[in-house]
Amino acid sequence: VVAVQDPQGGAVVMPGAVLTYRITLALTGVGIADNLSFSDPLPLATTFVPASITVDGSARTDALDIDNASFAAGAVTVVFGNTAAPATRVIEFKATVN
Repeated sequence: VVAVQDPQGGAVVMPGAVLTYRITLALTGVGIADNLSFSDPLPLATTFVPASITVDGSARTDALDIDNASFAAGAVTVVFGNTAAPATRVIEFKATVN
């Protein structure tokens, strides 16, 4: 979690607070990571914030469609396919504390 915004405008984790998650994937060495993908299930005490997924700073939809990110079955999933190393990919999304 890289940011917390609570309902009173502070940074306290409480019901109604919005948590911003950031995952940095770092591929080191050389070669190709075949079918690289990432999936992160949300904690049970949170609710996904629709339209909050970004990959490398670009917005993605929540649906399983032509972009490489989706939210389904309680998890954020991003599919990168074959990815040459070295590479760094950054995924962000938000969830509200129930």
